[in-house]
Amino acid sequence: MYGALDGDSLTNIKYVATTTIQSRITEYHFSLEFCVTGHFLYQPDSEIDISSWNLPTNTPLADERFHESRLIDLLLGAEKLWELEAIAVLPESLHPHHQICEALYTKTTVQDSHGRIIVNLPFKDDSSRLGNSAEVARRRFYDSYLRVYIRITKSDSHGRIIVNHPFKDDSSRLGNSAEVARRRFYGMESRMLKFPELRSEYVSFMQEYQALGHMSLVTNPALHESRYYIPHHCVLKPSSTSTKLRVVFDASCTTTTQLSLNDLLLVGSTVQTDLYLHLLKFRLFQYTMTANVTKMYRQVLVDPSFRKYQYIFWRNSPDAELQTFQLNTVTYGTVSSSAQFTLLD
Repeated sequence: MYGALDGDSLTNIKYVATTTIQSRITEYHFSLEFCVTGHFLYQPDSEIDISSWNLPTNTPLADERFHESRLIDLLLGAEKLWELEAIAVLPESLHPHHQICEALYTKTTVQDSHGRIIVNLPFKDDSSRLGNSAEVARRRFYDSYLRVYIRITKSDSHGRIIVNHPFKDDSSRLGNSAEVARRRFYGMESRMLKFPELRSEYVSFMQEYQALGHMSLVTNPALHESRYYIPHHCVLKPSSTSTKLRVVFDASCTTTTQLSLNDLLLVGSTVQTDLYLHLLKFRLFQYTMTANVTKMYRQVLVDPSFRKYQYIFWRNSPDAELQTFQLNTVTYGTVSSSAQFTLLD
């Protein structure tokens, strides 16, 4: 009796068979031991429209009917997948552009006095024609943001990165934000009193925030200067193994001028690739690793002169005085936070 684990379910296997599989194109073959089951939990139920696909005519396919909806005959394990991936590399004779690419590389590549490779961009036409493309427009926006970011970034004596808020508009356009932030705090606090355990976790989260130096008490708030109070609330994620409660800061809350902090900040370009491309990368290696950086955004400091745009109201108990605190690090909830962190390298 064998047990086959499929996701969170367990399937009992009574029979095992050994068979030989051979390529229909080459002489390559191999033998594997298979578990025999009556069904798979997943079966393809729709066909893929490949009428617009430009498939190479000189490349033989392992399955010419791959786009059709058919029942699954067998599943191969990962231990054999990587061997098949390795032998599936096409020979140079099947690549129609191989010689062209080789000649182009030779033409556009030189070495400097230190032996380093220098590559020119191999334009097939006048490069000035790229001026109208969306990609160049996006790149120019990214470069512009990068120049702003470099100008507003520095480090302290310990090498800790310090950033400013990249305002795209005059910060004086921010109106009064204290009243709405105060009302939202009182509303949140009133709801928390009905759930003592949830309130305890909220208080613990904020106490840790302060103990780590990520927020600090403001004894003299900049009442006569441009400033911004960020409302906050909590979100619950019971499935999380690290932090089930997180405090979320709402920098999109509008002030009396109908503008929020996020309205005046540069967003920057998208810093991560498409999810689809991330998933494809997992097919390139036999082993992959994922990791989580604890309090990632909060490892980057905000310049003290810009922390007045990260005021919050807080108190540990309804019996205590409501006080103003400032967030000292990059705050998740501001539209510039992702680019501020990712562009550090």
